[in-house]
Amino acid sequence: AAQILSIIESYGVHFERGIGSWDAFDKFLPVVAKQVERNERVRLLLPGFPFKSPNSKDLVLGTMPDLGEELALAHLNGLCENISTVYGQGAEVQICSDGVVYNDLVGVPDETVWDYGEALREVAVRNGLHNITFIRLSDLLDHPGHHYDGRESAKAYYAQHVPRIRRELVYRYGDPDFDVELAIKSDKDVALTYSTCDAVLTKDLAGNDRNQSMFPEAVAQSMLIRGKAHGTALQANRRDFIRLSIHDSVGKGKLSVSLIPHERGSIGLMPWRSSVAIDADGSYRTVYPDDVRDTHDLIRKNGQPYFFRIKSDLFDWSSSGLAPSISNIFTLAV
Repeated sequence: AAQILSIIESYGVHFERGIGSWDAFDKFLPVVAKQVERNERVRLLLPGFPFKSPNSKDLVLGTMPDLGEELALAHLNGLCENISTVYGQGAEVQICSDGVVYNDLVGVPDETVWDYGEALREVAVRNGLHNITFIRLSDLLDHPGHHYDGRESAKAYYAQHVPRIRRELVYRYGDPDFDVELAIKSDKDVALTYSTCDAVLTKDLAGNDRNQSMFPEAVAQSMLIRGKAHGTALQANRRDFIRLSIHDSVGKGKLSVSLIPHERGSIGLMPWRSSVAIDADGSYRTVYPDDVRDTHDLIRKNGQPYFFRIKSDLFDWSSSGLAPSISNIFTLAV
């Protein structure tokens, strides 16, 4: 169990920073030990992958997953594959989308959140990422009727009930005594999350005239209130999972990880709030589109803008009548 947890710990940004052991190691050790004793897969939980930023002008290439999500899901699947080298049952990462927890606060339609989630599932299937599973907020709350058969029936139920599901989250798991302003001042984890939310919301809300009337600070505080309710729901319903986080933290109850490895010790940009640029040596990084438009070409996949690739003669195969394929480039990037 300790060996398994050490592999998981090595994916944390605190490990890359060389600032000591993970504070939650001893907390999660009994959880992993029980799963090993029962010969079960090790279970990890990651809230995230909500929806693409509403600022498609400055931050992202559209509303659907692109190479950023492909790389992130492959990275999480790789964590599970590494665990399988020391433990035969392996592991799984369960991704709990927090899209409908927040989307109404930033003007993203419920249907857009659904379509993004469905596309993520297709990416995982298409790339053989068998260690990745997905749940929605309705699954977490075990909402009546969420097991509809058929994609269209499930989507119709979802569209009709999302506002109710969102209210149910706050009703069942919200803390009426939670003072968000006090928490920002007194709780380092809350302060770190707030700082991140405030910074990204300034960019998220900048791409739409209607959204620009919103105040990032107020939206960030509302997100923290709902996020606390969501975190309580996760803790209550996923007790035997090792909690991963996309936000920087002190590491006492979760492990902060980077979804797209780049600069060591840095969380970096989330794939749903950035684009991916591939350079001549095959390395990749998360960027804002305006930072690379002059130096990189926009590459499409099935007509969809997918990533940026460095302008280079290496990729100019026109004289031979050939062209590099997406699969070639994806293999090079990974």
